[in-house]
Amino acid sequence: MEPTASSSFAKSVSSIHMRSALQSRYVIINNKNVYFIRRSASNKIRTAKYTLITFLPIFLFEQFRKWSNVFFLLIALLQQIPNLSPTGRYTTIIPLTFIMTVSAVKEIIEDVKRQRDDRDVNNQQVNVIKRGTWTTQKWRNIKVGDIVRVRCDEAFPADLVLLSSSDPDSVCYIETSNLDGESNLKIRQCPYSTKHLTDPKDLVELGGTVHAEPPSSLIYDFNGVLMQPDKFNEPLGPYQLLLRGTKLRNTAWIYGVVVYTGHETKLFLNFTKVPYKQSSVDKITNVLMIIMFILFILICILCTICNYIYHEALKTHWYLQLEEYNALDVFYNITSFVILFHNVIPISLQVTLEVVRFIQAMFINVDLEMYHEESDIPATARTSNLNDELGQVKYIFADKTGTLTKNSLLLKDIAVGSGSYSINFLANADRPVPNDVHELLLCMTICHTAIPERQPDGKIKYNAESTDERALVDAAARIGYVFKERTHDSIVVNVRGTKHVFQILCTLEFSSERRMMSVIAKDRQGRIKLYCKGSDDAITEKASLSGSRNFLNLLKRVDRLAEEGLRTLCFAVKNLPKRQYEQWKALHDRRWVRCTEGPATSP
Repeated sequence: MEPTASSSFAKSVSSIHMRSALQSRYVIINNKNVYFIRRSASNKIRTAKYTLITFLPIFLFEQFRKWSNVFFLLIALLQQIPNLSPTGRYTTIIPLTFIMTVSAVKEIIEDVKRQRDDRDVNNQQVNVIKRGTWTTQKWRNIKVGDIVRVRCDEAFPADLVLLSSSDPDSVCYIETSNLDGESNLKIRQCPYSTKHLTDPKDLVELGGTVHAEPPSSLIYDFNGVLMQPDKFNEPLGPYQLLLRGTKLRNTAWIYGVVVYTGHETKLFLNFTKVPYKQSSVDKITNVLMIIMFILFILICILCTICNYIYHEALKTHWYLQLEEYNALDVFYNITSFVILFHNVIPISLQVTLEVVRFIQAMFINVDLEMYHEESDIPATARTSNLNDELGQVKYIFADKTGTLTKNSLLLKDIAVGSGSYSINFLANADRPVPNDVHELLLCMTICHTAIPERQPDGKIKYNAESTDERALVDAAARIGYVFKERTHDSIVVNVRGTKHVFQILCTLEFSSERRMMSVIAKDRQGRIKLYCKGSDDAITEKASLSGSRNFLNLLKRVDRLAEEGLRTLCFAVKNLPKRQYEQWKALHDRRWVRCTEGPATSP
């Protein structure tokens, strides 16, 4: 009896698991045909600093990192020695205990807030396939290999590989503001072999594995392979990965298989362990405490020397019957002076700082001037140890494209060849657009990753990965080159009332290595063109007209605009012969299937 394809597939998966468990991750979809299961992290997350067991040792360790607390603890211990202390036994230990109690209460209150936030996140619910049916489970119970369903405006409970979506073009849109601070939507593409699985019954029967790289903190990198019985292996990349911390937008629902959970997700791998945070005031206080302690010891030694001189002077009075001065007397005298003069270092300093910071944090939490009404987000002081740092800020460094511009950029004018055109000039519908400007405007409406979103009033809002892209697409729309629709392989542009459909053959996104973005598109006449945009040096070094007079004049204008503090961007267009494109495409596909890292070779 010959083995079936599914049984041989399962055995091959088992052997692969045994060989590569330590190097990579093999995720069994729906946990079917399992011979070997690699242990993975629980999806329960914890960002709190303490537990009932660890609170006391960690708290005491952090408190006695302060030299003042160490000093007063030493004084309190010395005061407990009978016939040694010239003061009471409890004059230091009671204030020190009060200081430690106040600090402990503050730490407990702040950590309880963290635990409450953790509990709220872990108890969120999501739909998961279990035993052939959809069930509702809490996030903390999700395991690697589970197939989950996430609806619009919901957050992803773990790192998922996208299987299918409600979108007819097999894409979905996500918001990554919690990861990179960008509120613009990003697009994700379903794998070809699973994009048709929109019926839950098909997902219940889905089998196979996802061969993924080990957990990594690189949020923009992912390499994997989707392996199914009797099907070709399909490569997976960042465009098939849905990260925990992001939200689903403009898509009714998606199905995905869990590949990383809990603290193995990319979001939490970028988190660092909650450190003990010391402000500049604390650091200066520690230094001053050391200096005062040195002076304090010198004073005690000086007083002990004076006591010895006085003792020797009194020895001439025989009737006092003084004994000889020995080493034990020196120790007693120094200890007595240490206890007597310890108030030189104020014990109230630390408790005053702790109380003031705690009250400052309360004022920050209720400050209406720090409340953002649009997003309904108030200021939250998660730790009060660094409040005084805010008062020591002297300089704020910010880039001109984000913080200072409120992420709102406007295209002022464009320069093509020897001509320069303002947007208001080109927006006149009665004025014809020159051919070279026409190519530039097409490049602006094609070479981007923006997503059009139609508003209830019929207007189009563009969600782009950067403010540059949104500003360019908005400016082109004002001139009459309206980006109307995007599918997984085409872009629809309305050029002053005429509909144009461009087939997108390949997209090479912007990267720090290339410093440019490229899109290869085919128009309705069948012409293949390469559209590029990027930094001026990245574009000019590839330009074929680098020696022409118009090109040199254009570079001078770019430099002049940059000197004025304006942001500049260069565009380029090239006609590609069909044979040249096919040769490059074959090379690009081979590299992609091998899941090699780094950007593909640009044409």
